[in-house]
Amino acid sequence: ELWDRVMNINVKGTWLISKTCVPHLKQSAAGKIINVASDTALWGAPNLMAYVASKGAIVAMTRSMARELGQSNICVNTLSSGLTLVEATEYV
Repeated sequence: ELWDRVMNINVKGTWLISKTCVPHLKQSAAGKIINVASDTALWGAPNLMAYVASKGAIVAMTRSMARELGQSNICVNTLSSGLTLVEATEYV
């Protein structure tokens, strides 16, 4: 249940927003898509498997989107921040 929820929000949500925007960006002279990931996709984190996997999927999806959409003059990048200390990450 948690796995599906995290994947639906992080991965499917990112894909759906991009899918909706791409036709409009293709009509413009140039476009940019910035997807938000996390550096946990690179080094992992205990007790956050679904989150880490979803952010890794976003990184991979962004790479594919960049190659596919570059020919339409759409730049696709990932913003990956480090761990932010909040109540939810105290145990990491």
